[in-house]
Amino acid sequence: MIKTIVVKARDGVKYTRLDALLATEFPEMSRSFFQKLIESRKVTVDGVCGKNRSRVVGGETVSWDEPPPVPALLAQDIPLDIIYEDDDIIGVNKPAGFVVHPACGHPHGTLANALSGLASSRGESWRPYLVHRLDKDTTGVMIAAKNERAKVKLSNQFKARTVAKTYIAVVKGVVSFGKAVIDAPLGRSASNRFVVEVGAGARKESLTEIEKIAETSTLSVFAARPKTGRTHQIRAHFAYIGHPILGDTLYGGAADGVSRPLLHALRIEFDHPVSGRRIKLRASVPPDMAKYVSGVKL
Repeated sequence: MIKTIVVKARDGVKYTRLDALLATEFPEMSRSFFQKLIESRKVTVDGVCGKNRSRVVGGETVSWDEPPPVPALLAQDIPLDIIYEDDDIIGVNKPAGFVVHPACGHPHGTLANALSGLASSRGESWRPYLVHRLDKDTTGVMIAAKNERAKVKLSNQFKARTVAKTYIAVVKGVVSFGKAVIDAPLGRSASNRFVVEVGAGARKESLTEIEKIAETSTLSVFAARPKTGRTHQIRAHFAYIGHPILGDTLYGGAADGVSRPLLHALRIEFDHPVSGRRIKLRASVPPDMAKYVSGVKL
């Protein structure tokens, strides 16, 4: 659908950049959304394809080809443990066995479907935008944006690595050291595409800070703070140092009576995408991990 506006001249303003103009006229969309639209040559100024830095002074006719709407998510009534919510974001405590987003093999029954169902049950029109992910069997805190502007602002924070994340991991064996920084690039395994590993072909910078917080005669419990956001980063890094996460069959941590990798996203800190204030969210430890951190101040 083509949208058209006639630019109005503003007193005391010589010109406005095209991308800034559109973001001002249509505040429900982000400036980066319009920048991408302009770069794809879908915005014209008086019939000529514009550029982000194009100057508009008033009197021009600006038209843009609005992309088709993203297909609606199937709204499903699935219970959610909501940690935080406002008009722009929502934070939840994800249980084990819960896929984050529809994908091959998981067309529905996901966190995204549950969030869509929550909005629908309230008669609200927001669509969930998941700006980060947790593995299916990893529990803990996740945040989602409720609008395009919040999605972009949050995504930029993840890219800039200003989001602070803390995980709790129960690993096999008694680890001899208390603190360490695992600085080891990761890449897909040549023999198993579902595995990432440290190896000759690993080129993605991957950095994880770890600190032991408890131990038994056969296990260690760590707080892990990933500084990069690679797929399976924490799982692969603990396997690399010879102490795979308990229950993680993919990375050598199989254990009797443990049905999943004992990894929990405990905390996340980020700047609110609208107010800018620092938000700190915490997800309670699930029952299958609680006994390992009993008495530990988290």
